[in-house]
Amino acid sequence: MKERISSNVQRQTKLRVKKAAEALGLSESKFIEQAIETDLDKLDIRIQTHEARRQRDHFKAKFDGALDDLRAAEAKIKALQKRGLLARLFNRPPKI
Repeated sequence: MKERISSNVQRQTKLRVKKAAEALGLSESKFIEQAIETDLDKLDIRIQTHEARRQRDHFKAKFDGALDDLRAAEAKIKALQKRGLLARLFNRPPKI
């Protein structure tokens, strides 16, 4: 049977659903129900992924900030050690 090409979107959608449901051996309503559940699962996964990425970016920014602070502190300590000021802070004679 030759199918007529239609510009009616509702009719085309109904035919596609009917064909897919028949191919899977399901009723149209069961097919639609499963399709909606699948789409909702995909949406839920996308939401969870988005939230995980947002948290990752937040913690990465905090980590990068802490790493910058650590490097700055290390640089200050090295500068103080070179000038012998660190030894004076802790009441120790500087090593020569």
